[in-house]
Amino acid sequence: MKPGLYEKLITLGLAEHLKALGLESVREGAGEVAPQALSRHLFDAMIKALRNVPLEERAARQRELANKVVALLGTEVPSAGIDRADEVADPIELLLALRDPTEARLGTGDIERPKLPLGQSDLLINGPRDLAIGHEIRSELASATAVDVIVSFVKWTGVRVIRPELEDFARRHPGRLRLLTTTYMGATEIEALDALVELGAQVKVSYDARRTRLHAKAWLFHRDTGYSTGTLMEYLRGRIA
Repeated sequence: MKPGLYEKLITLGLAEHLKALGLESVREGAGEVAPQALSRHLFDAMIKALRNVPLEERAARQRELANKVVALLGTEVPSAGIDRADEVADPIELLLALRDPTEARLGTGDIERPKLPLGQSDLLINGPRDLAIGHEIRSELASATAVDVIVSFVKWTGVRVIRPELEDFARRHPGRLRLLTTTYMGATEIEALDALVELGAQVKVSYDARRTRLHAKAWLFHRDTGYSTGTLMEYLRGRIA
């Protein structure tokens, strides 16, 4: 370890290592962030353990270990409300979607799934090996129930690229698109704002070009299922601003 800033939970091993370094260590109690710090530590330990379960018994042992931890937490802290209902079912599966049976029979119940994992935020730069920003926005809109956008400017060429998806979203969730933009460098186009307002978007424009220099490009996609995805975008190439 080198001199500098850290934010690490001190384990027994780290404590011994710090003694041997001969450097002055600055510490403070974890206080209110102790649950987060301890949870991250346990998460890392669980990942190491579950990844190293022998392959021939991996699924069964991974589930068993996870349920032992859940049961221990429920026993040690009864007030937490953790019980058998929180244990992992057999086999280990992920719920990916819920569909209306009627729509499923008509072949209209499938929902396009974004490339980014649900609940995960990411930086998209529209590079040659990166996710295509326009495509990712389209796929996020397909499953979002509310959208918040903050961008430094809005241009018609950008709105036009995703207009069909914006129209579909507006039909499903009227009034659930909110956008904050500015007159920065005079780049925002009234035609683009008018198109969004016609779709029922709540649009606010900051005209303070002297005291503020907003240059954000971020979208937050909300879902009623509880999973929100945030995308911070820096456009190296492309037309959506």
